[in-house]
Amino acid sequence: MLSEKSPFGNSPERAACEQVQQKAAVTLARLSRDPEVAHSAIKLNCIPRLIQLCRSPGERNNSDSVLVACLAALRRLAVMSPDGLQESDFQQLVKPRLVDSFLLCTNMEESFV
Repeated sequence: MLSEKSPFGNSPERAACEQVQQKAAVTLARLSRDPEVAHSAIKLNCIPRLIQLCRSPGERNNSDSVLVACLAALRRLAVMSPDGLQESDFQQLVKPRLVDSFLLCTNMEESFV
């Protein structure tokens, strides 16, 4: 469910996709309290997708609620597998207080080359 992509334009499908992403991240964060579930999520490459959703506002439809849910899930999984993160991701998305990571990700500006 985290892999769902928002369709272009303002549409009910975009809002539905945003809700699916948010609920999937919240569910993942809750279920990852169980080490077996966390390891399964790590094996299914959830960490790279969570990082992508945190760092790319377009991927999450510029949704702050999706961002918060993804940060929470990422932090929960990082406890189980800190080596699955690059140092910069750990320093920016996991180590600081949640609000600091949130502010960093909401203030990111995409650059196009």
